[in-house]
Amino acid sequence: MIEITREAIRPESVIKKAKTDSSGCVVTYIGVIRNRSEDKPVLSVEYRDSDGNARNRLQQIADEAKEKWHLENIAITHRIGKLNVGNINLVVAVASAHCQEGFAACQNIIDKFKQSMPTQKVETYLEGVVGSEIPKDTIKEVEQKIADLKARWPAHSVPPRMWQELEELEDQLEKAEHAR
Repeated sequence: MIEITREAIRPESVIKKAKTDSSGCVVTYIGVIRNRSEDKPVLSVEYRDSDGNARNRLQQIADEAKEKWHLENIAITHRIGKLNVGNINLVVAVASAHCQEGFAACQNIIDKFKQSMPTQKVETYLEGVVGSEIPKDTIKEVEQKIADLKARWPAHSVPPRMWQELEELEDQLEKAEHAR
């Protein structure tokens, strides 16, 4: 069960969705917004699912864990929107017959979540400075879309609507590369 939500996450409901009658354990990770990041005081963090693919990306991470370990079930809920310090942004619940597999799979899911960032993360600091992380998959998709648009039309014949889209995509890519 994979869920993207704007509502507050209730960890016990995610655990209940993962648990089966044959589960020996449900290993659970609860991610919360902390008050410091990159040694700066954080006011809020916003998660955005701009391309609508966050659920699919999380499903892929869960499927890979199911292939690697013998698991009963996996439930992941990720909250998007503007979150304040202390709010829960992610709950991962992994049900397995034995705890070793459950812990290993849960750690793997968390690591892959942080590596691939299925959503865009924007941190607002006390100083007002905003930091942004754009999902690596999105960067690749933007690069491919720019290449496709450039291949489709010579520079002098790009329709105005497509030219505007191309400029917006290049701006997105520039921001993503700056954030790396």
